[in-house]
Amino acid sequence: MQKLPEAIGMMEKLEEIYGERCSQLEMIPSDIVRLQSLKILKLTGTCVENVPELPQSSVTTKLEVLDLSDCKMLKETPELSAFLSLQKLILKGCGLLTKLSDSIGMLKYLAELDVSCTSIAELPNTIVNLKSLKVLKMNDSLMQKLPEAIGIMEKLEEIYGERCSRLEMIPSDIVRLQSLKILKLTGTCVENVPELPQSSVATKLEVLDLSDCKMLKETPELSAFLSLQKLILKGCGLLTKLSDSIGMLKYLAELDVSCTSIAELPNTIVNLKSLKVLKMNDSLMQKLPEAIGIMEKLEEIYGKRCRWLEMFPSDIVRLQSLKILKLTGTCVENVPELPQSSVATRLEVLNLSDCKMLKETPELSAFLSLQKLILKGCGLLTKLSDSIGILKYLAELDVSCTSIAELPNTIINLKSLKVLKMNDSRMQKLPEAIGMMEKLEEIYGERCMQLEMIPSDVVRLPILKILKLTGTRLKNVPKLPQSLECLCLSSTASEKEPEISNLVSLINLELCFPLTYITSPTILKRAPAISYLYCKLELSIITSISSYLGCFRCLEELELENCNNLRYIGSLPSDLRIFAVYNCRFLEVVDLSNLSDFKNLEHLKVQGCPKLVEIQDLDRLESLEYLYIEHCSPLLCLPDLSNWKELKKWDVDALATYSARGKQVARSDDLPL
Repeated sequence: MQKLPEAIGMMEKLEEIYGERCSQLEMIPSDIVRLQSLKILKLTGTCVENVPELPQSSVTTKLEVLDLSDCKMLKETPELSAFLSLQKLILKGCGLLTKLSDSIGMLKYLAELDVSCTSIAELPNTIVNLKSLKVLKMNDSLMQKLPEAIGIMEKLEEIYGERCSRLEMIPSDIVRLQSLKILKLTGTCVENVPELPQSSVATKLEVLDLSDCKMLKETPELSAFLSLQKLILKGCGLLTKLSDSIGMLKYLAELDVSCTSIAELPNTIVNLKSLKVLKMNDSLMQKLPEAIGIMEKLEEIYGKRCRWLEMFPSDIVRLQSLKILKLTGTCVENVPELPQSSVATRLEVLNLSDCKMLKETPELSAFLSLQKLILKGCGLLTKLSDSIGILKYLAELDVSCTSIAELPNTIINLKSLKVLKMNDSRMQKLPEAIGMMEKLEEIYGERCMQLEMIPSDVVRLPILKILKLTGTRLKNVPKLPQSLECLCLSSTASEKEPEISNLVSLINLELCFPLTYITSPTILKRAPAISYLYCKLELSIITSISSYLGCFRCLEELELENCNNLRYIGSLPSDLRIFAVYNCRFLEVVDLSNLSDFKNLEHLKVQGCPKLVEIQDLDRLESLEYLYIEHCSPLLCLPDLSNWKELKKWDVDALATYSARGKQVARSDDLPL
């Protein structure tokens, strides 16, 4: 759409016009002012430069919503005095707009004004006459100050000035805003918040968000903010302490002092009887209040990467409502003991990952509600407490990157455990009776270089779906449960190929075993005739890929890597969509002749096969979209490529084609077919 009808004003019943993202629309006809019933006009993302003037006598006073957001060419607002019914004026993203018309003060019904992402530096003083205004948005604008008499805007409930990097001051009159509930001035340069006297009526403020105010050095006297529910000071790097008056905020539910220079919370904080969430991530916090246990509503504590935090008070065990405790990357050495009689049994998540000084886990018998225990990266941790077996609701256990060599036998009592992670640990073996863990769905033991055995009892796990034990020293792999969907195994010490003939649910297979002495591809011969979505093989036992790969009937993705004895590839599954061959040093022929009607294969990549001399029937791959042939120097030419109608991207290295004979490199970026 480039223009609207010149005589549009005759459409007397027209109430709504939507022309959003009509990027070629440059003008609004002046006749639009005659639309008597028009209530909504949205022309966001257009190229309109101005809005027609409406004379005072105009009957077009029913317009309620005028949305011109992202009109990059709009330079000024019109005379607004005739838009007396306007309730929403949205100018967000009008980057060339530098000011608002003084006539805006006449819009007595205006409830929302959005000048975000504009070049407006100052609002006209008449704006204080907007007695119905509830929401003022000026995020990411060039705003430098707010109106001095802002306090007389009696209906104003929400002010958003996020990332107004030039805004340095909040007018003291803001304390008179009787209805103000939300004040968000994140990422501004404000240095302080005006004081609120005890007698102030501005006590309805619920959210004060000053996060990333780099110049903020102190918090004000907070005693008059008695309705405050959220106080967000995250990223105020110069802030070194909180006012003691914070203890008077009886409705405060969330406090965030993350990324500040606060080293200690005032003792009065324990009076916050409504506080549910305490965040102090990446701060200089050194300790928590001694009497923290009396904060009866506290549910979540986050102290990630508080590297100066060495200890948490024993009183923490008295927190009746605590569900989440995350103190990752701290220097805590131990967790306070919880007596059997303790009421603090609601803890669901205990995350102490990357606590480099943690040497032992506490007696866990009182954490009966624990669902996640994360100890990843606790390098000094050598064992788990036997009491872990009592955690009947534990669903996830992560001991990755620890020095734990063996899990306690009591772990088999964890009837709710779904995920067991032990990547990069010193784990040497899994529990013999692991089959008793009836809810276990995922086991991750990647790069456990000392792991030599999988207990035969693993076959009894009824719903195991993922088993990843790559980079181990497994000597043999027992029969695995039929429920497996993802199997990733690799070993440098295997004595026998893995048994996978019963894996009827498998959709992802990755194998890497140096079984050079085996002469027949028994692994795949015994594979079930089922649907596979992805298969990666890195087996030096394979000498040819032929008819036995047909047992993977619905295989869509196949990746062959480091199959050092592989010489011939043929009889590939007919539904194959993605096929990749890497570093098969003795591969000579790839035969694609059986790929059905050649309408499935989309992606073909052959790389690092220095003896490859032929890719048969490559020219019949009508559906091929991506072709990469790299470092296969003996392959001298390609066939006629005229059938490649879908080809989008290719990179053919050290190759001469019929269309570009003699070129050493052909790439889709610089050479058309």
